[in-house]
Amino acid sequence: MEEKIILNLQVAKEEINKLIVYRESLLSYYRNIKSSLDSLEAIKEENVFLPLGNDVFVKSNIIDKNLIIVGIGSNIYIEMEIDKAKELLEKKIKKIEEEIKEINMYIQNLQNYILSLLEGIKKKE
Repeated sequence: MEEKIILNLQVAKEEINKLIVYRESLLSYYRNIKSSLDSLEAIKEENVFLPLGNDVFVKSNIIDKNLIIVGIGSNIYIEMEIDKAKELLEKKIKKIEEEIKEINMYIQNLQNYILSLLEGIKKKE
């Protein structure tokens, strides 16, 4: 019986670790989208610095400030008006925030489950 409890503890801990890794990847994606949203505000300027890679930027002139190309998933990109792009990014941000909230609740439930298992072991001793 105790072996089953220990196995359940290990499974719950592994699940928590997986969720933490997934949450971190979501947070990274969240920060990237927030940065993109902030960058859209810079389009109002005549000259902007566009990232080329790690800490490398190029000064650029924006010809059309109303249309941009946006990734919508599955490596599909479409041209859309900047206001629509902002709405899309804001929806993505809300979706990520909701998913992170759900992950946090699930992690908390697993932690409570682990505590209950540990209390059960202590009672048997």
